[in-house]
Amino acid sequence: PRGSGGLVPQSGPRSQDPRNPPTHLPLILGATTAIIYRATAHSAAPVEADIAITSVKWVGLRCRVQASAGAVGLLADIRESIADKATSLVAKPKEIEPDGQTSLLVLDDRKSGTKATVVLVDASGTVVAKFPTVIGE
Repeated sequence: PRGSGGLVPQSGPRSQDPRNPPTHLPLILGATTAIIYRATAHSAAPVEADIAITSVKWVGLRCRVQASAGAVGLLADIRESIADKATSLVAKPKEIEPDGQTSLLVLDDRKSGTKATVVLVDASGTVVAKFPTVIGE
C-alpha cells in the first residue's frame, strides 16, 4: 500500500519468504556451481606436471633432447645460466616435435666439457623444465 513506509510481501514465485523459497533459485545456483566447478577443474591442473625433459644425449656437439608428451610445441634451448636467454649456446632454440624430440647444435667447440642446462621455454619465455648436462658428454 502507498505511504505505508514498509515493504509489502509478495506472493508467488518472487516471494522472499524464507519458509517458501522461489523454486527457480536452486536451479540457478546448481548451474552456477557446476560451471564454476568445471572452470576450476580445468584451470587448476598445473601444466608443469606434464612437462619434463626425459633424456639428453650428446653426439659430439649435437644434443638430442627427448621430452614428455606435454612438452610438444615448447622451445628447447641450451644455456649456461638457466633464466638468462642471452647465455644460450645454440643459434636458435628449437621446437619440441610431436614425437617429443628435437636436436640442438652447440656452435662453439670451445664449450665442449662446459656445464650447461637444457631448458624448455613456453611462449611467454618462462623456463618450465630444466635438465643439467655437460656439453659433449
